[in-house]
Amino acid sequence: MEDFSSLAPQRFIARELQGVAGRGQSAPLFVRCRSASGAQISVVLKLRDPRVPDHRPWNLCLVRDLVGAVIARRLGLNVPTYAIVEVDQSFIRATARHSSGPRIAANPGPNFGTVRLDAVSESIDGGVHDWAPVLAFDALGFNADRKGANPNTLWSGKALFVIDHGMLAPTWTFHIDGTTAASLYGPTNIHLHASFPVLKGKGAAYLEIASAWAERITLEFISWLRAQVPASWASAGEVDELFQFLGARAGIIVQQEAELRGVVR
Repeated sequence: MEDFSSLAPQRFIARELQGVAGRGQSAPLFVRCRSASGAQISVVLKLRDPRVPDHRPWNLCLVRDLVGAVIARRLGLNVPTYAIVEVDQSFIRATARHSSGPRIAANPGPNFGTVRLDAVSESIDGGVHDWAPVLAFDALGFNADRKGANPNTLWSGKALFVIDHGMLAPTWTFHIDGTTAASLYGPTNIHLHASFPVLKGKGAAYLEIASAWAERITLEFISWLRAQVPASWASAGEVDELFQFLGARAGIIVQQEAELRGVVR
């Protein structure tokens, strides 16, 4: 049996609210947390129910944020350190007078966070070797949310980090748009993807990530990853639907790689 412990999410406890983080639709928060070792760590915290006007199922997005980060790391992509962040009564009391206090109080227990990266920019930087794996990852994960105006990436000057996986395989939309586990990403999603201007006309190859998906996103790995998702985030049926979709994506890697090459050229 393979040991996946190096991919497991960290476990933090929220301790100090530092402010609202940027312009994310889920209104994430900057929070200082305590790690299991007692270290103080600055984290971008996402809540199960962020209480924002957008009516998407944010608890299901939280599942995908965790699952997407783990799969990305499993495939060799760069992701910030991810964690399950405990919001306890002490933190709720400490933030009661803050404008975000009611939102925090409505989300006790496990939430999701990523460690803040220093000296990074949210922009479309990097070259073909940075972006080709990201496009392949998003195509197999059916994440259509990484667009030019909102790339959901961070650039350190040397490395490209992928973030915000909340729209990975949004199965709650599939009964409307007809997406199945055998569906290809499609020309529209490819053209709109943040990578397209970088990859267009460069003859990029996508087989490395496709092959890694087939080799590493195994039933054993999926079973382990399924167990990392806190039960309070979503019903078992909803989580199972996600993993059934992701587990079947290895069956289209050849066709998906060919579509990417054919559309991007």
